[in-house]
Amino acid sequence: MKKIAKISCIGLCLLCPLVLITVFATNWGKQSNVSCVGSSGVKPFVELISQNYSKQSLDITVEAGGSGFGIDELVRDHCNIGTTSINPHQLLKNNDEAYNAWKQKRIKTITIGWEAICLVYKLPSSLSLQAQKNFEVSITKKNVKKLFSTFSGFKEDDEINWLDFIPENTQKNFNENDKFILENNNIIPYVRSGGNTTSGTAMAFCRETHFNDFNFDTLPIHQRQAFEAGQYGHDIEIYQTDEANSRSWDMFCKNNIPGSMLYLSSGFVETNMKLIKDYGYKIAKYDGVEYNLQTAKNHEYKWFRPINCSFSLANEKIKKFLQDTLDNWTVNDELFTKNGAFLVSKTEIKSMYLENQEWLSDAEIEEREGQTVYGAVPEL
Repeated sequence: MKKIAKISCIGLCLLCPLVLITVFATNWGKQSNVSCVGSSGVKPFVELISQNYSKQSLDITVEAGGSGFGIDELVRDHCNIGTTSINPHQLLKNNDEAYNAWKQKRIKTITIGWEAICLVYKLPSSLSLQAQKNFEVSITKKNVKKLFSTFSGFKEDDEINWLDFIPENTQKNFNENDKFILENNNIIPYVRSGGNTTSGTAMAFCRETHFNDFNFDTLPIHQRQAFEAGQYGHDIEIYQTDEANSRSWDMFCKNNIPGSMLYLSSGFVETNMKLIKDYGYKIAKYDGVEYNLQTAKNHEYKWFRPINCSFSLANEKIKKFLQDTLDNWTVNDELFTKNGAFLVSKTEIKSMYLENQEWLSDAEIEEREGQTVYGAVPEL
């Protein structure tokens, strides 16, 4: 079980639906009846894929509402599978009642893939053409705390401005007026109104940066609460959006405010890349590495989250379906890649769900190994 470890939540929202449809079509025939609830990134993808199997009378329902909603619905037995893009433990650890229900129902989480977290931004206005052409933002372990201070809405003692996020070698392209503008303006952040409690994208944004020597839990408590419960400050101009990437993007695009920034999943970014470029928006770099499908797949761009599906081991029907799926893993990686998500290997998949042919729930693994365990971490 050494391969089993803490993980980010990304590709599962895309992968789980595809797997469900494929397995039910081949093994369950007309008896298929599965409900998936969770991340809003799941719904359109499943609807698209399910059209290929409409003639086989498959009864697959998919409901969005956020990762937190999916976890809650699963614990309440209102769905068969909860699709999430976060580590469920992050939402359950401070709620004894919910965690006990999770443990009692023997909930098992499997990670199928991952996707990146991207920061899309619009340049501040009135910059010179030279500055606009060479403008770039890079998030590093040196400035990530200032980024979270900005997105929390709470400004600390140090002043924060655009220059904090622009590499020094890029600033040589700025004239004095450019520098004055950047020094006197802050990023205008767009955040999810419910914070981490509802949005897997919000959770991954603040907890899955993978910078060495940085821990989100070391931030001031008021900043952590801003992300965890949507209790944002008012020191910085901030815009709150709905949980779904699509709704956040719609508001961001409609407002089209110079100097604004929004976090999105790579699945959404890849699907809408042409529109992002046509609007003239840019995507921030991660420690100097530009986001694209190759750098994300190679884990050079390391800001990513896992794609997870959770289900109860007491549900033999779903358990059999998932085991059949995992034992006969044939999902096409290219389908996920072009949609901004990446599959874990077949070997990693199998390492997640059995130990000596015994299924282990999340809580049982935690008790045996003394750590919270969900899925497999891609090699970094």
